[in-house]
Amino acid sequence: MRLYFALALVALGCMSNSSSVDSSIDLSENGIPVKVNVPDDVEIKPGIGNGMVFYGVTTIAWIITKESFSLEVTMEDADNSQYLNYYDSLTKKIIEDKHFKEYIVDEDQGFIYKYREDRKDRYGFYYVIEKNKRAIEFSESLYADGTSLENIRLIYTAAKTAK
Repeated sequence: MRLYFALALVALGCMSNSSSVDSSIDLSENGIPVKVNVPDDVEIKPGIGNGMVFYGVTTIAWIITKESFSLEVTMEDADNSQYLNYYDSLTKKIIEDKHFKEYIVDEDQGFIYKYREDRKDRYGFYYVIEKNKRAIEFSESLYADGTSLENIRLIYTAAKTAK
C-alpha cells in the first residue's frame, strides 16, 4: 500500500512540472518586451520566421517549450497600431476554415477554438496584447499537444499572464 502511495506522489510531482505556470520569464533580451508566466525549466528556441525580413519589417518569434507545453510568441519590429483590425480579420478567417467547429473561449484579446482534422478533434488558440505600439501575438506552437484541450487551456492561461 505504501509503495502505491509513494508512486502516486512521484507521478503527481512529475506531472506538475508542466501543468502550472508559476515561473516568470522575460523575453526582452530576445527582442520581445514581455514577461510571461510559464512552467519551470522551459527551453526557449527560435520560432518559425524568426529574423526574417518582409518589406523592411523583421519578424521576431520565440517558442517557449517543455514537454507538451509549447507557446509561440511573435512580434514584428514595426508600429502595429492597427492590431485590433488584424485580430478581427483573423477570427473571421478561422470561422471560415472548413475544419473549424466552435469557439471554446471567446474573449476581447483572445480565443480558444476547436477544429477537426484527420478525423480527430484538435484545439488551438490565439491571444494578442499591444505594448509599445507593437502587437505581441501568442499561439500554440507546432510542438504543442493540440489534441488536449487541457493542455491548450494551460498554454492560453500562460499567454494571458503576459505583461
